[in-house]
This record gives sequence, C-alpha cells and structure tokens, in this order.
Amino acid sequence: MVSRSAQIDHPLIREHEHPQRAAILILTSDRGFCGGYNSNVLREAQSLRGLLAARGIEPVTYVSAEGIIWHRFRGREIAGSWHGFSETPAAITLARSPTPCSTRSAARLRGRGG
Repeated sequence: MVSRSAQIDHPLIREHEHPQRAAILILTSDRGFCGGYNSNVLREAQSLRGLLAARGIEPVTYVSAEGIIWHRFRGREIAGSWHGFSETPAAITLARSPTPCSTRSAARLRGRGG
C-alpha cells in the first residue's frame, strides 16, 4: 500500500531496475487461533517466493510467530524472526513512550489485570 502512494519516496519502497534480492515480511498471529489467516498469509508468501525465484530474485524471508514453526517444519530458510511480544503489550508500549501519562495508564492496566 505504501509503495502505491505518490507522496512517499523512500529507498525501501522504491523499485529498482535490476533487483537481486527482495525481502518478504510475513506477519502471522502469535497463537494458533487464527488458522485461516495464517494459512492464507503463508500461502500468499509462498506464491510470492515462487514469483521472485522465477524472475531470478532471491527472496529473503522474515517471519513472526506461527510462521517460524511453518518454515522450520518445512526446512525453509529464515533471515530473521520474532515472537512473543504480544504476550506483554503494555510493557512494550511503556518502553516505547515512557511519558508520565503512559506510565500512569500502564500502572492502571496492571492493577486491573491487563
């Protein structure tokens, strides 16, 4: 979507004449409760890998959560991965913006079990 915007010009979204590699960022759910979503995302990612390979472009894959399991099971290479950050979203939010307001909000959430 970002690459379709005429107002944004950034090296990460700029099309190159003769690309050699392309990053594929696969965002899956952290848990298995979104099976349909995960299946569709992983299927589309594999289609994209095939398309890139057919064009002679090396796909570099980055995955999250359920995508890690899927790729490891199939012996697929992963350039990077992450998981578990949604287990404690309040702590991540607090770490990103440690303002007095957010600190009070996080403390209230923890007090209510959130």
